[in-house]
Amino acid sequence: MAKTVKKPLKKAVQENQSKARLKKVLFLFLILAIAAAAVYVFYGYAYRTLYVQPREARIQEIYSTLNLSDDYQLTQQKVSGQKRVYEWDKSRSYSSVKEYVYAGTVSDTYGALDRSIKDAGYTVIGDPYPGSVAKQTHYKSSRGEYIRLTVDSKPRNDAFFNFTRMNPGKDFPQSLFDLDPNAGPAEVTIKVNLDDNNE
Repeated sequence: MAKTVKKPLKKAVQENQSKARLKKVLFLFLILAIAAAAVYVFYGYAYRTLYVQPREARIQEIYSTLNLSDDYQLTQQKVSGQKRVYEWDKSRSYSSVKEYVYAGTVSDTYGALDRSIKDAGYTVIGDPYPGSVAKQTHYKSSRGEYIRLTVDSKPRNDAFFNFTRMNPGKDFPQSLFDLDPNAGPAEVTIKVNLDDNNE
């Protein structure tokens, strides 16, 4: 009879020990999960505060140094301080961009913006499409920051866009190419990249 009492007692002790070990493992796991979550939250906060926000502030500062008047109507913007590399090419990154419409011809608008960018301390590093109907120039500062300026004719762009939407798959008529590429209002795209000019 003594033997039958010892076996359940031994089994009960083992079960208690197993439960105690399980509680310790669960407690340890909980502590590790809380620590991991805290590190993740801290890293995200630090990354945003120490890296992304200062870069975004610098990009906005670059735009403000161009001293654009209220006559430049902002139509679209995508500004981010995060370095966003291309998924298919890690050596290239997306620029921040602001798009405007301005009541002026393409040549006059381009001339004024070119002066503003140079006055802000940027030098010309390239004109990738010389002779193109759209005027585009790339600039670089002494800090290694880049600006891409593009100025086009909004009426001409709209005409091509509208024809494409209304006549999918059809060839463009000559009448579209005959439209004045200097006609205003002008569409202005200003891209800023703190890292490279590979977009």
